[in-house]
Amino acid sequence: MKRKQTETEIVNNMVSKLSWHMATRNELRVAKAIYQGKEISGIYGLEETGLLDGFYEYLEKLGVIKLLSGISPLGVVRVMVPFVQFVLLYFLKTLFGVESINSLPRLLFSNEGAMRLIGFNAHQVTNGVCQRGEHRRKKSKQGPICDDALVRNIVKIPLRLIEQVFNRVVRILARAGVFPKQIKVIIDPTDIPTTWRWQGCGCVTRRERSVDKTGAIKEIEVKVYGFKLMVVFYAPKKLPLAAKLVRIEEHGSKYLRELMLQAEENLGKYSNIIEVMMDLSAVAQAGREYLAGEELWWLNKQGYLFVVPARRDMAVTQDARSLALRVLSDGCGGYVEERVEKVKQGYGKQQYIE
Repeated sequence: MKRKQTETEIVNNMVSKLSWHMATRNELRVAKAIYQGKEISGIYGLEETGLLDGFYEYLEKLGVIKLLSGISPLGVVRVMVPFVQFVLLYFLKTLFGVESINSLPRLLFSNEGAMRLIGFNAHQVTNGVCQRGEHRRKKSKQGPICDDALVRNIVKIPLRLIEQVFNRVVRILARAGVFPKQIKVIIDPTDIPTTWRWQGCGCVTRRERSVDKTGAIKEIEVKVYGFKLMVVFYAPKKLPLAAKLVRIEEHGSKYLRELMLQAEENLGKYSNIIEVMMDLSAVAQAGREYLAGEELWWLNKQGYLFVVPARRDMAVTQDARSLALRVLSDGCGGYVEERVEKVKQGYGKQQYIE
């Protein structure tokens, strides 16, 4: 059975994602300042709601909240709740790291401070926006809306509109000086699995390792349905700069140039990409997604340094090591290193270390 998240966990998620500097308590210093007649610039709460208020004000100052307010759903004529509130609710779900939609009423919708920040009043938080379906409800209502209402509405945002909003937010952050003048980026493909019923999804056959009752390791073929999300993100802060959603069977190298050009366009004159890294774990899972000579040559012509993993038996690996050893012999600081990791295989008496 899946472990339930707690309120403390999701608050810690928000704090770690925002990377806010934590406040410290110094009553002696405060008393001394008051005694000396110094003016108090402001009083701030140290609970999660106060932290969330500051972040919301920051986004409002940048113009991100105004941008989110312009998002409209496809095919919706009449709503009881302004659609921007659905957007902000899902925004908070991501920020708090709530994993299950069914946990939203307990972990988020009942948080009166967060709901007031979005625009719900105290009566709506306690009693709900409306009483529709109340006679069929087995449990008491938590929050202004139910989790199902959020799910049914948030999926009605057109994909093209999501891309436009995403790119405009990155441009706002670049203009605000969030990124340094020269940056290194990582390209990371991630599978988004769905069921076969999902409209527009792709299908790919993957080989997975399984362990039988005797501890023997076998490889089996499985079909995976879904999409692939490719993201270019700023490495130190993990902030995305460009993204592309395609069918799961499509190869990432086809979209490498498009992603890099989009990232450069979003950064504008404020930052330049100098190095591109291909995430090792993601590349290994996706069949060395971006290890295509033509695309790597294009990166080189654009002036990017690039870093990719290579197998031991590949010519490029042998050339790189021989070059490093040659530089080392000349006393110029070259080196070759090897890392060996021990992995447990099998179970019980059949377990061994490889």
